Amino acid sequence: MHSNQGDIRFAKVSSRDLHNFIGSANKKVIIAKPGYLISEVDLLLELINRKEIACTVYIDADENAIRWGFGENDSLLKLHENITNLNLKTAERIRLSIVIVDDQALVFVPVALSWEKEPEEINYPNGLLCSAQIAQSFIDQLEKPTELSEKERKVIPFPGCSIPQKTKEKVSTELKGTIEKLEKNPPIDPAKLRRITIYRNNYKLLKVELRGVNVRSKTVNLNPINSLFPNANERLRASWKAFSKEDTEKIWQLRRFTEEIAEIIENHTLNVGRFGYLIKAQDLTKFRKRIEDEKGDLLSALKAKTEEEVQNANKKYIYQENKQAKLFTQAEDNTSDNVKTLGSLLDGSRNSLKKYFMHFIASNPEAKKTLLEQNRAVMKMVEQGHIQGDRAMEGILDELISHRLRFPNPKELLDSVDVIIDAYDASDELLYENEEFKRCLQALKTSQNEEDQIKIRKFSDAFETQIEA
Repeated sequence: MHSNQGDIRFAKVSSRDLHNFIGSANKKVIIAKPGYLISEVDLLLELINRKEIACTVYIDADENAIRWGFGENDSLLKLHENITNLNLKTAERIRLSIVIVDDQALVFVPVALSWEKEPEEINYPNGLLCSAQIAQSFIDQLEKPTELSEKERKVIPFPGCSIPQKTKEKVSTELKGTIEKLEKNPPIDPAKLRRITIYRNNYKLLKVELRGVNVRSKTVNLNPINSLFPNANERLRASWKAFSKEDTEKIWQLRRFTEEIAEIIENHTLNVGRFGYLIKAQDLTKFRKRIEDEKGDLLSALKAKTEEEVQNANKKYIYQENKQAKLFTQAEDNTSDNVKTLGSLLDGSRNSLKKYFMHFIASNPEAKKTLLEQNRAVMKMVEQGHIQGDRAMEGILDELISHRLRFPNPKELLDSVDVIIDAYDASDELLYENEEFKRCLQALKTSQNEEDQIKIRKFSDAFETQIEA
């Protein structure tokens, strides 16, 4: 924060400087902003608990303050939970931020992050830092609003403004209503909304990506081991498939999960080609929860080890064609060739990889020496006859495969299973100007498929106007 001398000084206000200014409080903080970052609310609560400062917080309770990027959605919940501690008050259409810390007052214009990002460098003042006398005047006007006298009205060409004082119950009711609206129609990350006109705020475009389910493409880079043998590097494979084609057929639960996710998408959205999926904003929270529940069902079944966990798991990930399938992560010594655990499949692939390297080393004395040199202690034991050479090399390869190649294990594979959902506002520019988007919707509208017709009726108000345009 930079300023010149005087009762009122120019200031360059950044979020970092604002945080430091609030954090310097020793007696009181009175702050009025359209919205808050969760870090700002945490700082205020910390000051109350650690320094016992007196705190009063004003907020714009309208949902648009969050949608336009003046604050974070999660901060509303924390503010509502601490109404009394923060002496929380609401006011309509706060756009000029006022922060009073002890005997100084800062007035500045907050950044609407949905339309622009905070500048890295501020070249023109965006705030005013005021002295104790002016700070006290602000406090008096905030806490004891008075009308301008007839004489003052003649001098000041602008009408005075008083801030309505509301009860805690009224403040709580207003915040609850805003929180409920934002839960039904969640705000989008401001970084994704900059310079985009919101289209009715009733529809979102979705991009959905499944991760960790296509195990057929899971490969391991062999170069970290190949590089130990530069003279034979060209003859060695560059990569290794973690699962064979036969292995992937045994992992039917992941295929089932992919099908279930596709059905959820089909039931809740309208496919608009490369643009993704169109969904009603009010359905977005329910859609996300349905996806998370499905992922939870899959992972609960795959991670089940006890009989009780198996019984509690969703049966569609336990049974296939009315026959109980062995759970991937439940290892047993007598695993058959037909029904294998995920750990067994990976162990089999890992052993095959070890045999591949052992076969190469068996006919290459120089490679054998290089491998043993990776563990001097083991090499010495081989030279002294305490351990067989092949057994020693297998042990060294095990260590290299685990640590250098980072060969996948069941936990890592299951932890990588995820469904990434990115939501975007359907902008005026897209719906009214993009010809490809128009053609996509027009094709759906003229489709003779009964399911397409049902969806067209459900989503009709999202694009009827633009098709007729």
